[in-house]
Amino acid sequence: MLLPQLCWLPLLAGLLPPAPAQKFSALTFLRVDQDKDRDCSLDCAGSPQKPLCASDGRTFLSRCEFQRAKCKDPQLEIAYRGNCK
Repeated sequence: MLLPQLCWLPLLAGLLPPAPAQKFSALTFLRVDQDKDRDCSLDCAGSPQKPLCASDGRTFLSRCEFQRAKCKDPQLEIAYRGNCK
């Protein structure tokens, strides 16, 4: 169960180095490496095949594949819909 682990969080907060925070609207969340790995391993098997061209010049076959890559490279953006030229 996760609850007992959360009880230790305030005690450990002063002992750990600061972690990078990501802002979502008005709230701030800490993202730990374990969470990031879980998000970056999206299963895109059933996602619709609609190609996207990313800002790094790579074509992704679906939005899901793009999101998986963006998780590892937060600077990645969608340049336009369709295959990269």
